[in-house]
Amino acid sequence: NPVISSNHVRISALGGNIIALRAKIYNLAGELIRTLETPSDSIEWDLRVIGRNIPAAEGVYIALVEVLDESGVKDTRTVRIVVLR
Repeated sequence: NPVISSNHVRISALGGNIIALRAKIYNLAGELIRTLETPSDSIEWDLRVIGRNIPAAEGVYIALVEVLDESGVKDTRTVRIVVLR
């Protein structure tokens, strides 16, 4: 998901029967900095840190993305996100 001159990142899942999406975003130290959930096939991270309402620092982040389809099957993928300011 490349982002150029933007203040958010969109994570999308492909498939026709997706009913929910959850992303847990971690910094490279393994600290959870944001959890996002939506009842759709895409989600946006506003590049802010949970609880502090401050922008995420430059660097690499790891998102564990869980996708749930209408048959109840859950799939988890890992996505790398690079933030450059």
